[in-house]
Amino acid sequence: ALVRSLHAAPEPWALMVHCYAGVSRSAAIAEWAQRAHSRMPAERFLALHPHVAPNPHVLRLLRAADPGA
Repeated sequence: ALVRSLHAAPEPWALMVHCYAGVSRSAAIAEWAQRAHSRMPAERFLALHPHVAPNPHVLRLLRAADPGA
């Protein structure tokens, strides 16, 4: 729902995901949002951000909550 509403926005938008460490849960949110917006493969996201390790459980929850994203 979030991604669909952002796609429908008339103006360009930016999304910033931030936390103290930023290597697991927030990385999962960032990867999911990037993939949902640009259809970027996970391998490309990880190549661009080698210091992160997206939390697989968080990714599963996000995909289940918004399977169309």
